[in-house]
Amino acid sequence: MPTKKIKLKKTKIKAMIIDLGGVIVDCGSLFHSKAIYNSFKLKNIEIENKLINKTNGLKVEEQIKRILFNKKVYNAWQSRYKREPNEDDIKEISNEVNRYILDAIDDDDYIMHKQAKKLNKFYNYKYKIIFTTEYNQEISNKLREKLKKFNFKFNHLLSYDIYKAPSPNPLICYQCAINQEIFPMQCFIRVGDTEYNFLEGLYANLWTVGIVKTSSLLGLSQKNVRDKGIVTTDKIEKKIAKKLSKKGALYTISTLDELKWVIEDANFKLSKGLTPYHL
Repeated sequence: MPTKKIKLKKTKIKAMIIDLGGVIVDCGSLFHSKAIYNSFKLKNIEIENKLINKTNGLKVEEQIKRILFNKKVYNAWQSRYKREPNEDDIKEISNEVNRYILDAIDDDDYIMHKQAKKLNKFYNYKYKIIFTTEYNQEISNKLREKLKKFNFKFNHLLSYDIYKAPSPNPLICYQCAINQEIFPMQCFIRVGDTEYNFLEGLYANLWTVGIVKTSSLLGLSQKNVRDKGIVTTDKIEKKIAKKLSKKGALYTISTLDELKWVIEDANFKLSKGLTPYHL
């Protein structure tokens, strides 16, 4: 006997899960990539930015491990140390990265202040705001303090540190839904700038959004961002938008202000019975 088709109740966007890196913290800059690069340099191993960018969005220890076992880096390590990299090496380099990050977070004050004004509008419109970060609990706690310092209005901050599963891990999205008691999953927007942000969102049936002007793909230095703000050209923005789409962003926008039209478009699609799975 054929199964009766169930008509699902139509819904609307109710919440957004926002990755702190590349959206709120280290906007447009390379301080995370610089932390990775410098930590390997202390071990006398040179790595390419292309490899760092490819693994951005992972938990720090997971990122270090993937970089270490990249063929070129692995061979360089064996050549220098006459042995394979091990868990102690991963932990040592990760700890160095975390130390660098803790110091570097303080240089993002100017950008964080501007982002707060943009994002608080959506909180005031009754959307739930959940932040995620790939950093450990110590860094997460410092980020939470800074978010409060700049008057960010948000409902929750969740660290990937609570999970052992490798990225992309959609459990982070399900945990956000459980914490906020929101269902179905297509009521959420996932905002970020890495392939892992988008994949975990798509696996969980979320609308994925890539932010162009705050993406680490801009490759600006912290000093440039702090002194001059985020300055780009149309050509650069289009190039980054294309990269974000290729990584899995269903929408690409320049700034957080444009989330308004993303919500409107997603709500229109939801009213027609469509979800991210249909796109």
